[in-house]
Amino acid sequence: MATKKSNSTKKVQKEVKTNNTKKEVKTTSKKKTVEKKNTVKKEVKPVKKEVEKKEPVKEELKVGVKEVKKEKKPINKKLIIGIAAGAVIIIVLVVLSITVFFNKERIITNKVKKMAYEYYSEYYYDSLKEGRKKEDFERIMDKYSGIGFKISLENISSIDNGKYKEEVESFGSKNKKCDKLNTRAIIYPEKPYSKKDYRIEVELDCGF
Repeated sequence: MATKKSNSTKKVQKEVKTNNTKKEVKTTSKKKTVEKKNTVKKEVKPVKKEVEKKEPVKEELKVGVKEVKKEKKPINKKLIIGIAAGAVIIIVLVVLSITVFFNKERIITNKVKKMAYEYYSEYYYDSLKEGRKKEDFERIMDKYSGIGFKISLENISSIDNGKYKEEVESFGSKNKKCDKLNTRAIIYPEKPYSKKDYRIEVELDCGF
């Protein structure tokens, strides 16, 4: 009987020891896991700091991009202004060339009007009025108010010993010089028949 009791006590002691060892293992394993977690948390914290340090670099890059954009804007404006100015100059030159080459007829017409009026006011008018009574002068003007005084390029070339002769010779188009007899101005006097009371028309025979 005594031996049976001793064997049972030994078994109980062994079970207690095994249980205690299991508890110790569990506690140690728990401690290890807690320590591991703590170490992981500690290791993670520096990573956050590094991330926080990197963020200002992004902000610096953004500032740099904004500065580059601000520097580019004035350059673009200068280019646009330069292109616009060049386009305006080209348009002006084209318009001027059109007026010179395609409005030559109008230029010659205006010159003939000016020269013909000079011939009329200094030669025709004075020669008709000089030595005549007012009634006789008005009678002549009444007649020419309907048919007009015809002043050709030939007449204009004789003003002041040919002061317009070279200019008259240059009148014409690319195809033909102006005919000196058929190219003319017609001046119609109007009441009260002063030098400035008139109407003028121009007939060109220049190949236009």
